[in-house]
Amino acid sequence: MAATELAVAVLWHMHQPDYGDPVTGRVVMPWVRLHALSSYADMARLAAEAPEARAVFNVVPTLLSQLADAAAGRGEDEFLALARAEPADLSPVERALLLKRFFAFHHARRFAELPRLAELWRKREARRHESPERLAAAFTDAELRDLQVGFHLAWSGRTLREEPRVAALLRKGRGFTAAEKGELLDLQHAFLARVMPAYRELATGGAHEVSCTPWAHPIAPLLCDTRAALESSPGLPLPAARVTRPGDAWWHVRVALDETERLLGARPRGMWPAEGALSEEAIRVFAACGVRWLASDQEVLAAAWDGAVPVGGHFQPWRWGGDGMPSLFFRDQGLSDRIGFVYAGWEGERAAADLIGHLQGIRAQLPAGRYLAAIILDGENAWEAYPAQGVDFLRAFYGGVAAAPGLRWRTLSQFLDDGGSEAAKPLPRLRAGSWIRRDLTTWIGHPEKNRAWDRLAATRDWLEPRLAAAGALREVALPGGGRVPAPDPDLLGPDGTTPLARAWRAMASAEGSDWFWWYGDDHPTEFAAEFDALFRAHLGNVYRQLGEAPPPALAASLRDTAAPPTGVPPRAPLDVTLDGRVTHYFEWLDAGRCEAGGERGAMHRGDSPLAALWYGADPLRLLLRLDPAPGRGAAALAGLDLVVHLVAPAAAAGAPGPSAAEAAAAEAAARRAAVLRLPRGADGRGEIALLPATGGAAAPALPGGACDRIAEVAVPWARLEAAPGDEIGFFITLEREGRAELRVPTRGALVVRAPRGPADADDWIV
Repeated sequence: MAATELAVAVLWHMHQPDYGDPVTGRVVMPWVRLHALSSYADMARLAAEAPEARAVFNVVPTLLSQLADAAAGRGEDEFLALARAEPADLSPVERALLLKRFFAFHHARRFAELPRLAELWRKREARRHESPERLAAAFTDAELRDLQVGFHLAWSGRTLREEPRVAALLRKGRGFTAAEKGELLDLQHAFLARVMPAYRELATGGAHEVSCTPWAHPIAPLLCDTRAALESSPGLPLPAARVTRPGDAWWHVRVALDETERLLGARPRGMWPAEGALSEEAIRVFAACGVRWLASDQEVLAAAWDGAVPVGGHFQPWRWGGDGMPSLFFRDQGLSDRIGFVYAGWEGERAAADLIGHLQGIRAQLPAGRYLAAIILDGENAWEAYPAQGVDFLRAFYGGVAAAPGLRWRTLSQFLDDGGSEAAKPLPRLRAGSWIRRDLTTWIGHPEKNRAWDRLAATRDWLEPRLAAAGALREVALPGGGRVPAPDPDLLGPDGTTPLARAWRAMASAEGSDWFWWYGDDHPTEFAAEFDALFRAHLGNVYRQLGEAPPPALAASLRDTAAPPTGVPPRAPLDVTLDGRVTHYFEWLDAGRCEAGGERGAMHRGDSPLAALWYGADPLRLLLRLDPAPGRGAAALAGLDLVVHLVAPAAAAGAPGPSAAEAAAAEAAARRAAVLRLPRGADGRGEIALLPATGGAAAPALPGGACDRIAEVAVPWARLEAAPGDEIGFFITLEREGRAELRVPTRGALVVRAPRGPADADDWIV
């Protein structure tokens, strides 16, 4: 054995929330079905085809049960119903809905494969300002049928594309018939039946490992106590109601183990807690259910040691709470993020070689001994951006680690079985946190998120005495002392048919993390209204199942809709040529967009020289595009300075409108981070100069872009003091001789993130 041996454990996390409404039978969103057609099937197959590899597949039970329902044809989702209908039979509202929903896929990759979808997208975007009814009327039945078929071809993974009928439709590309559409949808339905057996083989075959997440993917530390958020974020605004339901967390853990064993044939030994979120109280809950290992993020470990992690760091297991408690693994953030955000723009074998090189570099820096590098990430979304949907990369990665000296594949349980548990280091404390910024602010602290917690708390408090009166609570002992009341899985299982069991399932579904993820302004999505409505429907069903009318408050959206949206947020990193022209169709396709000619703010004088601001990023720069006002051209921008002002990301437009005092304070706190001088000539064309940060005459200006038909601008992240992964809030002003003539947006700010790599998309739709 090498003096220093590095085991490599990769955990692919597969997760979808409960999209079903048990009262109406509706399945609101299609992401379980669509990922089963693409990533779930491919991921299982690629692991099975690599006999030398060892992987952990982490599943959420709400995903498994919905997979089983989809394969059995129970509860057709609304997207599938729209696809099966012939366009001529759709109402104007349904035709508009089809045009809204059926472009939800990775545009750059799928448009290249299916140019017909790109044509339809361009037509839709050219009419984006028309009413939904007029927009729908502009598309023929044949165009809408091509969209129905193209959307489902776009969601066909590499395994499904080997089916001759699917391959033929991909070659045809357009002009699909009703019969072809029916054949494709029927074939895809039959394909769904192959997914669950593939994961059962992985779970029971011995080479790989299947772990799970608590039943509905709740943030365990917050469910145990919402005040846990203060451990990593002191002073964070919390909901009015304090939630302390460790017994509910216990139910989610216990039922997840039971359901995964029932559906896949093997009881998980470990868990990836939802979003890698841990707290000391949550660890006690997991331990009470016999969980042998848990995993989180290296930054959570660093916070426990105030940044001074001992030698070996996150490449070895830890244990909080003494003997009998779970071993704790902490993922390597850099390795995980390279797969999730960087390598999609690389050729597969080169990306795999680079990752293995990083692993070898880690091994070379560790002292003698046995270590483990945990690579943990979303196993379903990243591949949409990869060439060949990640197949080439994964094959090279699985084979390359197996062949590399000093590296060996292990699952997390295999590492412990090899004696790794004996090497677990004692962890004196653990601060509540997750894989995102080592805190819990993604799910609590924003006014929308806090309102959601308050609604959840009120419903849960209403349900508690009814559970007690029915004898549906049991006492659970937690390691370290103390007993907590918990819903009884024997009476309140997720498939229970009594009204009380169905009410509890609705309650448990509402405790999932996804609803809180989508509230607030940190993850924009065109499906925000659907997520809001489904969360409130789950809460309302708690009352309905027990014969009560839901409180009127649940009829109102929890989203802040008073302030108009600033525009369309960015979707993915850009690849822009700074020549003052739209070089090709895809160049600004995934950019954000903000109209500039609407409401006039205090800083707006005269007619706007600008029609719209487009904004986005690449790994090195903030990218801006200025579209001159119609009929005026680049001359409208001549002689102006473009100033980028930095503000806190929380000032993003779309958040609740600030008071006048708050707006004035935010304006005063904004920092003039960059000044760019647009060409001075009468025609407005030429090079854009990035002026020195100090303003000193001795410091030369830098190339900052070009102005021709449009103005294209780039500001290095270093000038904005931003690092990869950082979010910045900003607005721009157009100034003449130091006097602002236009502010975009007119109020609030835009938010953009410095990407970690060319595939680091802000596309959290599914």
